[in-house]
Amino acid sequence: MLPAAPSCCLAAANALMGRFAARHRRFLTPRAFSSSSLGPAAAAAAAAASAAPYAPDGHHAADKHPAAAAAAAAAAAAGTPRREHVVVLGTGWAAVSFVRNLDPNKFEVTVISPRNYFTFTPLLPSVCAGTLTPLSCIEPIRGFSRDRNGRRLLNFYEAHATDIDFENKRVSTSQQERERLLHFVVVGGGPTGVETAAEFADFIREDMKRIFPELMPHVAITLVEGGPRLLPTYAPEISSYAQQVLQQTLKVRLLLQHQVVAVGEKTLTCRRLSGGSKQQQQQQQQQQNNEEKVIQQGFVLWASGVGQVPLVRKLLQERLPPPPSSSSSSSSSSSSSSSRGGLRALPVDEHLRVYGAAGVFAAGDCALLLPRRLAAETDALWTAAGSCDVSLSWLQQQLPQLQQQYPQLNPLKFDLKKEKDEGPLTKQQLQQLLERIDAAYRPPAPTAQNARQAGIYLARKFNSGGGPAFSEEWKGSLAYVGNHNAVAQLPGYIVTGGFFSLPLWKAVYVQMQLTWRIRLICCFDWLRTLFAGRDVGREHSYYK
Repeated sequence: MLPAAPSCCLAAANALMGRFAARHRRFLTPRAFSSSSLGPAAAAAAAAASAAPYAPDGHHAADKHPAAAAAAAAAAAAGTPRREHVVVLGTGWAAVSFVRNLDPNKFEVTVISPRNYFTFTPLLPSVCAGTLTPLSCIEPIRGFSRDRNGRRLLNFYEAHATDIDFENKRVSTSQQERERLLHFVVVGGGPTGVETAAEFADFIREDMKRIFPELMPHVAITLVEGGPRLLPTYAPEISSYAQQVLQQTLKVRLLLQHQVVAVGEKTLTCRRLSGGSKQQQQQQQQQQNNEEKVIQQGFVLWASGVGQVPLVRKLLQERLPPPPSSSSSSSSSSSSSSSRGGLRALPVDEHLRVYGAAGVFAAGDCALLLPRRLAAETDALWTAAGSCDVSLSWLQQQLPQLQQQYPQLNPLKFDLKKEKDEGPLTKQQLQQLLERIDAAYRPPAPTAQNARQAGIYLARKFNSGGGPAFSEEWKGSLAYVGNHNAVAQLPGYIVTGGFFSLPLWKAVYVQMQLTWRIRLICCFDWLRTLFAGRDVGREHSYYK
C-alpha cells in the first residue's frame, strides 16, 4: 500500500518559508528561494519569491549567467513583469490542486517533496485488495511539469525540508555532488549488464532529457567489464555492434578489461586487467595497485555472476558431502572443504539429483550440473566393442545411446563429428580421447533459457519416472543494445540491429511469457512508454 499524504507537509499552513535545509535524494540543482506570506494553506507551505533567484554564492543568477541576464533585459525592455517565485512543499491533494490551478504567467513554481508522485487516495482500498495495481493510483509529479506546447510549468526537486531559514532564504547543492548522484555504473558486460545500460541510456535520452534538460550535462553511464569485449558468449560481430551503439550513439563509457575491487557508499574502485594467463595477471597485480581508478557514483547495478542464496550456502557448508569426481570437478582439490567451498551452487548429477541428498533435486541457478566422468567407462566401452575395431567412426555410431547418459557428448560441449578419424584406437588412446571430452565439458550457464528447459525436463522425469540425462539445447540468444536496436544470434543466423530487430526481440519474449494476462500487460506497458513515456514515480521510505 502506498503511503498517505504526509502529515508533516500538511502541517505548515501559515508559515513564511525561506530556505529549506534539504536532505537530497536524487536530482537537486542549485537554486535559491525567498519567501513572503501567502496566508493560510491547508496543503503546503508556499512562498512568493523575489524577482530573481540567487546563485549558490549569494549573487543573483543574472549576474552569473549571461543567458539569464539577457532574458531579464529582454523582459524589462518588453515591459513584461517578472514572475513571482512560489515554492510548494508536498505532492498531496492540496499541493497538486494548488499548483495545477496557479497561473503560470504570473508565478514561477517550484515543488519540493520526497515523493515524486501524487497518490489518488480514494482508490487505495482497491489497491490493498489487489483489484487495482499501485500504478493505477499514482501520477508522477513530473507529468505536470510541462504543458502541451512543451513550456515548463514547474520545477520539481526530490528532497524533503528539515528546517526553515527566515534570513538567508536560499538552498543550494554542489556541482560535484550532483554529478556523483547522476553517475550510473553497471558492472558486467553480459546480456544483463548491456541491456541495463542500454535501458538507462534510453530513459535518459527520451524521458529525462524532456523532464530535466538542465541536468543532461551532468548525467553519465559507465559499464565495467572484465573481459576484452562485451557480450563474450556472442559472435564477435555482435559484440562489435553492441559496443558501437553503446559508445557512439548512447555515449556510455566502457571500461573493458577492468575488475571491480571495491564498492563503497559513494565510490567504486576498479583495476585494469592485463591479458594472458591468470598467473601472469596475478604477477602484475602488485604493479597495478597504484593504478586503481576511484569512480564517484550514485548508483551501482551488479550484473556479473549469480550469487548464492542463504539456503544454498548453508547446505554447501554444513549439510552436503563433497561431490564425487566428475567431468568438470577440479582434480586439484585435496580436501572436502576446499572441494565444497569452490562450488557456486548445489552439485547435481546428469539427472538433476543433488549429490549426497537422496530424493532431493535442484534445477536453475541453484544447481551445478556435474555428470559422471566418461573416461571412467573406458573399460566398458572397450568390452562393448567386442571384435569390432574401436575408432571414431565406431564411437559416432554409439552417440545416440551414449548421449542419453552423458551430456558431455552434446555437440554444444564436444562435437565428435569434427574429430579426424585416423583409424583404430588403442585402449589408451580411447581413454585419452574420453578424458579430453570430459575436460571440455562446461555446466549449463545460469540463464533463463537453460533453467526453463531444466524445469520442463524435471517435470517430465517426475511424470514418467525415468528418462535420459539432462542436456540443454541452445535455441539462440538475444539482447537489447539501446536506441531501439537489438541483436540476436540464432542457429545459422545473426541479427545486428535494424528496423525489425526490436520487434523480433519483443515478440520472442512476449511469446515466452507464461500467461496471456502477462503478455497483454507487457504489450500495454510498451505502448504506454511509447506514447506517454516511462513511469518515473516510485515509493519512498522517508515517511514510513
